[in-house]
Amino acid sequence: MVDLTYESEFEQHICEYLAAQGWLYSPNGEGYDADRALFPEDVFEWFKDLDPRAWKRGLGSGPRADSAKGALLDLIVQLRSTPLDNKGGGPGGALQLLRSDVPVGLRDELKMVQWRPADPTNATRMAAYDKVRLRIMRQVYYSRQKPHDSIDLVAFINGIPVATFELKTNFKQSIDAAVKQYAQDRKPKGEPLLAFGTGALVHFVVTESEVRMTTRLDGENTYFLPFNQGNNGGAGNPVNEHGPATAYLWEQVMARDTWLDIFGSTLFVDVKTSTNAITRERKTSTNVIFPRFHQWQAVSRMVKQIRAENVGGRFLIQHSAGSGKTNTIGWTAHRLSNLHDHVGRKVFDTVVVITDRTVLDDQMQRAILQIEGKPDYVYNVDKRARTDEGSKSRALLKALQDRRRIVVVTIQTFPAVLKLLAQDDSLAGHRFAVIADEAHSSQAGATAKKVRQVLRAGGQEVDEGAEVDAEDTINVFADVPTPNASFFAFTATPKPKTIELFGRRKSPEAKPSAFDVYSMKQAIQEGFILNVLPRYQNYGTVYQIAEAIKKNGVNVSVDDEDDLVEKTAAARALKRFVRLHPTNIAQKVEIIVEHFRVNVAGLLDGHAKAMIVTSERKHALRYKLAIDRYIKSKGYDLGTLVAFSGTLDDPESGIHDEVSEAKMNPGAGPDLAEAFAESSYRVMIAADKFQTGFDQPLLCAMYVDKRLDGIQAVQTLSRLNRTFRTGNLVKDRVFILDFINEPKDIQAAFAPYYEEAEIETETNPNQLHVLAMGLRTFGIFDTQDVDQFVRGAHASDRNSITAAMSRAQDRFAQAWDQAQDDEDTQAVERLEQFRKNVSSFVRLYDFLSQVYDYSGSPLEDLCAFCRELAQWIHAERTHDDIDISSARLVAIEQKDKGVTNASVTEKGDKLTGPSALGTAKVKDPEMVPLLEVIDTLNTLFDDLSESAVAGLMALVIQAAKSDEVLRSRALENSLENFLKSEKVRDRILDTLLAAPGELGRVVSEVVGDGKGLDSIIAGAFHGVRLDAEQEAS
Repeated sequence: MVDLTYESEFEQHICEYLAAQGWLYSPNGEGYDADRALFPEDVFEWFKDLDPRAWKRGLGSGPRADSAKGALLDLIVQLRSTPLDNKGGGPGGALQLLRSDVPVGLRDELKMVQWRPADPTNATRMAAYDKVRLRIMRQVYYSRQKPHDSIDLVAFINGIPVATFELKTNFKQSIDAAVKQYAQDRKPKGEPLLAFGTGALVHFVVTESEVRMTTRLDGENTYFLPFNQGNNGGAGNPVNEHGPATAYLWEQVMARDTWLDIFGSTLFVDVKTSTNAITRERKTSTNVIFPRFHQWQAVSRMVKQIRAENVGGRFLIQHSAGSGKTNTIGWTAHRLSNLHDHVGRKVFDTVVVITDRTVLDDQMQRAILQIEGKPDYVYNVDKRARTDEGSKSRALLKALQDRRRIVVVTIQTFPAVLKLLAQDDSLAGHRFAVIADEAHSSQAGATAKKVRQVLRAGGQEVDEGAEVDAEDTINVFADVPTPNASFFAFTATPKPKTIELFGRRKSPEAKPSAFDVYSMKQAIQEGFILNVLPRYQNYGTVYQIAEAIKKNGVNVSVDDEDDLVEKTAAARALKRFVRLHPTNIAQKVEIIVEHFRVNVAGLLDGHAKAMIVTSERKHALRYKLAIDRYIKSKGYDLGTLVAFSGTLDDPESGIHDEVSEAKMNPGAGPDLAEAFAESSYRVMIAADKFQTGFDQPLLCAMYVDKRLDGIQAVQTLSRLNRTFRTGNLVKDRVFILDFINEPKDIQAAFAPYYEEAEIETETNPNQLHVLAMGLRTFGIFDTQDVDQFVRGAHASDRNSITAAMSRAQDRFAQAWDQAQDDEDTQAVERLEQFRKNVSSFVRLYDFLSQVYDYSGSPLEDLCAFCRELAQWIHAERTHDDIDISSARLVAIEQKDKGVTNASVTEKGDKLTGPSALGTAKVKDPEMVPLLEVIDTLNTLFDDLSESAVAGLMALVIQAAKSDEVLRSRALENSLENFLKSEKVRDRILDTLLAAPGELGRVVSEVVGDGKGLDSIIAGAFHGVRLDAEQEAS
């Protein structure tokens, strides 16, 4: 066995493995031309093997041949020296040389490299490909300036150096020693092998446990990226029982076909102009993009799977922010567009990429142009429609009919794409790959409005304020039968439905899961994004509300019937009253501004920025007014912006006329994201805008005054995770100050996505039959109505459709009116439940029909009927808006609960998907006096209540009633068994330990007293049972 404790043995081990796999092996640097950075023997032998006649014709023989060989080498060096930002569309430098033809003599041009042909049946090209010379060379003395310096390993393709390697063994030195060696002793100036872009294209540092790589050596500014597989969802590499953990580098990545594919069709030169976040100077940067390991692996695995199963599969790629999804999607699209099966047939006629990100389209265009040399290889439907002044649908159909290689469409066009793929006769026999790029959720703006329209067109009920994104749209329309298409969904935070639709089973018994994962945990540990949760500070708002008992000078009894309000709605309205109250906002503004000044403002050399996340537009408007007043009163120099959609007024704040975003931000211009990047603006106040899909690297703090749950919490707070580095300035910390959410809830929201998102249970297909039976029992429609509708739909007979719908609508309306006349609230709630169940049935059918074939079944007919029926029946609100004008805030205080490290340290709970849709019981509204609601709220908030213990009891009862586990155990067990249950005690203890203010201070006494804790648990037991009895009565 080779002793790998020494670098020389490590080098030998790698080289001998590669030699056994067909690489040429040079045990030393003999024959290497350091001045030209070439291995001439391989250059000559390649051309000679490729075309012996052209070689002989071009170089002749004798003394003339030696001169011609020298001239050829000089020409290759000259060709390699073309600028990397070559305006001709090629990458320039060494990469362009490798992909070009080289003049050999006066008459012939020969390929510098024959890459693997996409069509494996092309015998001529395959024969040339087999002649490509790969060489690994040890101890290469590369420098005329430092003749005693050598690089451990250099890899060549046909005599052109493409990669260098510095090796260290864990027994002697760390990988950081190799990084330092490159940075301090491998200066590129005057060294042809190390020159950026024209020398070796990538440089690796390797130990037995870790690999890093860079494409640019730049002295002390050299930055190496991890090139590791990942380990247990995090950074690093798993243990290899058969050798070094890094053996994947030479065993997989440097395998002949893989290595040549990377340099032939993956590497590209990225030239882009960007604005420095601090100086605001425009600068053009040039980089050679080499895939990170997970990017190469994901693309390779997808291609391998497609070759094995052909067209029709689905792939879920869960890649975190910081994974480089833009490049991964571009590489996937290119590889799929060229993919052929073993008999030479193209697997896909067209690859359709769905994205709203122009950066993906632009970068894909540039990269593929360098590889293919064809400017029209990527076809953007929206751009072409604008240029040709035609419709997008016509441009899309023509692109698909013409078998365009890659077609880019927006999410709004996606349903039209699927309809064409499934139904258009002119596309019969065509095969497609559909790649869906994650588009972040957004509640505001034109994009969100269009997405909602698309969802509603698919029969979905979507509230105007609901979170919507591309994932929702793709899930809704993915049930269109498309056996001629494969789907690839890329997302960092897959929803349960997405996992069920696009996930794959690793075994027949396993639940669906992502095909490939690059986790948030790995991205954080590798330094591509920041962990946003270590400095999570939360405040609790304690307040007391009173009711003005007099109205118009007349005493009013709180027991009067007119003062009865619906309990839940009243509590919600009162909480909003407190949230928007000027005193509340003023207190929070002072906390925010002073926290920003002390902890944030000085970061990044005084350029750090912050965002205030508010719950609604009026909330944001009042924050803007309050923060500007506070800043002015203190004389601070702190520019603010407010972001909201549409227009609104707020007479209570002195805003009597409708104001817009532009009016509230005078001088900021139409693009608030661009304005916020300017140094004069430090704080952005946002109402459902800029919380997702917003990239501002100087954002170092977020102040949250909005309820955040699940995916919304992850996406909103993740705006802070962008890294930033310029010179000596490094963004290494971020702050979150939260007035609403608890650290444990935020941690729970992040946990499912920290490693791989998993679903807890799959949707039960029997739910659909149960729901269908339930709908029929309402008596709103019968089989005759459904049959008539279906016949009319098939015959495009609108009269039959209208007749069937009108009967059902009339029955619903009569039942509704009768219930209103009889003041029968239970009947009204039952009809409201019917309407909800109709929509639930359609949603569940759309979901399950992607897994189970219902075509031709009664369920398919019923779904079509219900989809239409949902548009014909309308339930009215059963309760008026709650009048809380008599409420006034008599006391309020923001209490600092301290800073918590809310970082996720382990995998969280599994995600839950659709379950028992439409089966929830509709609760009768509990009508109580407004004063009672106020008293209850005051009881639940700290020392402003009369009795802290009573408040603690109320808190526990409320938590138990809303906790399905506690509720079910209280209803199904005796008090004795309830008291004995460890799960019950743990859950109630969790509630007690999270109690705020004085409630928290009395917890220790309650928990320390066994009888006291039993009393609290018994109170929860009786509270749940009482609530259930009231519901049943």
